[in-house]
Amino acid sequence: MTAKKIEGLNPVFNQEMLLEYFHENLNHARHVENERMMFITLFTALVGGALGMVAEIDSILTSLVILCILFMLSIVCTVMTERWGNVFDAHMLMAQHLYLLLCGVPESSLMQDGMLRDRISNHPFINRFYIFNQSLYEEKNGIKRRFPYIHTCIWFRLFNVTILSLLFLSIIYHALQFLI
Repeated sequence: MTAKKIEGLNPVFNQEMLLEYFHENLNHARHVENERMMFITLFTALVGGALGMVAEIDSILTSLVILCILFMLSIVCTVMTERWGNVFDAHMLMAQHLYLLLCGVPESSLMQDGMLRDRISNHPFINRFYIFNQSLYEEKNGIKRRFPYIHTCIWFRLFNVTILSLLFLSIIYHALQFLI
């Protein structure tokens, strides 16, 4: 079996190797997304259970301690989900880069001006065989949305901010109860 050479690419790389790298990056991105969702689900259950305990505990000081621990854990959760978001974005960008190389786009045309992300996400071939950019796909095919598309990382950020806010308000409420 002979490997097809891709224009402008180091001859050490062949199409099968690039395809394997492409698959691996997509698999890693999927794994990171699943990891992030599982962590958020477990954290939500922990917060829900702890808030249920706080509602039943008569000691305001104990409730305050539990809420402060949850608040710190929520900050850790926010940092972790941001980190996972960065790792997911890196794997998807690399998969898109490899995808365009597999489509025959010369690597030199993707690396001009240091604008790799913009050149990749707006490249005319980006949705040729795999949908990376949903909005470009919908625009090209005349699909109209009922609601605006919101990326998953935005939903995670919104969730984390909501949990932090609720915990902060609970801490303030319990602190005022303690002081009165």
